[in-house]
Amino acid sequence: MKIRKVNRKRLYEDIAEQLEEILLKSDLKPGEKFFSENELASSFNVSRTTIRQALTILEIKGLIERRQGSATQLAGGKGSHLKVSNEILVTNMVQIMSAIPRNMMAEPLELRKIIEPNIASLAAKRATEKDIKHIEDCIKKQEEALKKNDITVKEDSAIHFAIAKAANNSMLLVLLETLHELLYDSRRKSHFGGGSETSIGDHLKILDAIKNKESSKAYDLMLEHLLHTERQILLNIDEDIRKKTPKSNEK
Repeated sequence: MKIRKVNRKRLYEDIAEQLEEILLKSDLKPGEKFFSENELASSFNVSRTTIRQALTILEIKGLIERRQGSATQLAGGKGSHLKVSNEILVTNMVQIMSAIPRNMMAEPLELRKIIEPNIASLAAKRATEKDIKHIEDCIKKQEEALKKNDITVKEDSAIHFAIAKAANNSMLLVLLETLHELLYDSRRKSHFGGGSETSIGDHLKILDAIKNKESSKAYDLMLEHLLHTERQILLNIDEDIRKKTPKSNEK
């Protein structure tokens, strides 16, 4: 199986596209066994969770079938088996947008709310003057980017990583990087419509709590910030779905 280097910002979507290309060029017949999750995870050098996300896209498109306790099978073979009308493709894309963000993002968003408030709490207890200066510098960069009307998701991530670094736990930092990578596109959308201004205000409050070594307050403020972000993400997703849903012809 020949694979390309994947785009880390939209990992599961990139993998799904490559797998669809492989299916279109293959001689596999309907009902034949597809690659296992372990085989795909090894080939792409990613987690099985990422592979499951990619396979869900293929399943929604009607290219594969998955049953609990059974191997993944092809729902269609080469050529005409995989040709779908534009109307069906539009419908499937709406299903993908509604199913993947809501279902697949629910768990990483929930995990962020479990992990990041505790990271902020630890940072309030453990942050050095150097750590605090680093967080301050990251917030200033976000403010500068906002003045240029830039989308500040990159700067936003840098702030969260700086706080995690101040917590002085390398495993938490690695886990946070994975979560932010998984949620990159949705977090980017959360910075539209005033989201960046809200983000900066939240970060400044969290920084003050860390400076004052108020661990409980840092926890509460980070949780509040994540709830703000989650609400904005879901609002933007719903708006995208509404815009892309085919409108029925009025009679």
